[in-house]
Amino acid sequence: MFFRGERLIVKSPQDAVRQGIGYVSDDRKVEGILSVRSIRENMSLASMRLICRNGVIMNEKEKNEVLSLISQLMIKTSGMEKPISELSGGNQQKVCLAKWVMMQPRLLILNEPTRGIDVGARADFYKIINKLARSHIGIIVISSEEDELIGLCNRIIVMREGREIAELDDREENLKSNIMKSMMGIE
Repeated sequence: MFFRGERLIVKSPQDAVRQGIGYVSDDRKVEGILSVRSIRENMSLASMRLICRNGVIMNEKEKNEVLSLISQLMIKTSGMEKPISELSGGNQQKVCLAKWVMMQPRLLILNEPTRGIDVGARADFYKIINKLARSHIGIIVISSEEDELIGLCNRIIVMREGREIAELDDREENLKSNIMKSMMGIE
């Protein structure tokens, strides 16, 4: 894969983080959150290099970063020390995203970013993703929902069994129909 003209070689999750790549899983409960930890702790997980000095967390810096992201991402909570398990699914997903936004990524990979969240949270999520893209963060959205892809992406690559089947531009006529035809292998 090429990103900003450079070949991207990622050898491990740690290597991806070092290169400024964040990943929001399609299964937040298993891979995205530590359910027994606070919102603050969940958000800070990927950003230790930014909030630590000589191996010690700078509490004020961490607190300021977390509070800023709670506000920016419109996370509904009564406090950052609340267990993440007390949040709605949509707000838990926003915390998963905030974890990667805090690390100031170059690229975010969002796997089924709105799975299991309500309509209101979806609309918030779409606004957030579009704002991140406008701030020059590369965004890859993996989704099985055509409307989500059409609303978020300027280029859509349809894949089947690990292979690229079609590449579509958001300005194409009959885009949804063309996506469906590509997915089903219809010419």
